[in-house]
Amino acid sequence: MYREFVEELPIIEEPEIFGMHDNANIAFQMKETKNVIQTIMEVQPREGGSSEGKSPDELVLEQCDSVIERIKTKIDKDNAHPSLLEKDAKGRLPSLTTVLMQETDRFNKVLLNIHTSLESLKKAIRGFIVMNDELEEVYNSFLNNQVPKLWSAKCYPSLKSLGSWIKDLALRIDFIAVWLNHGPPVSFWISGFFFPQGFMTGCLQTHARRHDIAIDTLKIDFQMTNVVLSQEEIELAHRKAGGEEVSLYLSIYK
Repeated sequence: MYREFVEELPIIEEPEIFGMHDNANIAFQMKETKNVIQTIMEVQPREGGSSEGKSPDELVLEQCDSVIERIKTKIDKDNAHPSLLEKDAKGRLPSLTTVLMQETDRFNKVLLNIHTSLESLKKAIRGFIVMNDELEEVYNSFLNNQVPKLWSAKCYPSLKSLGSWIKDLALRIDFIAVWLNHGPPVSFWISGFFFPQGFMTGCLQTHARRHDIAIDTLKIDFQMTNVVLSQEEIELAHRKAGGEEVSLYLSIYK
């Protein structure tokens, strides 16, 4: 009797038994699928995998050179636009300038990490230095079109593959560099920030200083619209508002 009861129990328990939501099971299955695919990709043969007859070493070296060419080595803060350094009557720099400098420091650490690891990987492939575990992980990630953990661990969250990740990083770097070299933009690409929360706090601080009120009494408000504004329309709205409003660029995926 007891044996029949036990045999009728499900092999995989439902998440409700442990007081968890159904989404927990979905997240678990996605993680398991990712691990299986990752394992399959790692055991695939590396030799002779290219249609052009290139070895894995040649493919990785080409990718290293491509990334080095596309990604800047550093965002130079010495070229900051004069308007960013104008202090108010109390001798304070603009809050958004502080946000910009913090973003620049964060991205520069990422750039240093990327370029240092790529130069080391190129030397290791050519036999000048020892291929350690970190470099081997970068090597295998390149072959699997994945972002190396050595990079993602010190960067902003992202689910993109390697190619899309590099393209996105280049756009983020350009956004910060243009802001730094030419002054504050009319609208801000909120998805391009390393730490968007810092930008939102900077907006509150800017308004609090301008109207001499406590920042704790402020909050971010927004309105969803069903229209798309061109850059010219955004600039016109910005001039009419007298700089009181900040336009945000949001990417929404279904």
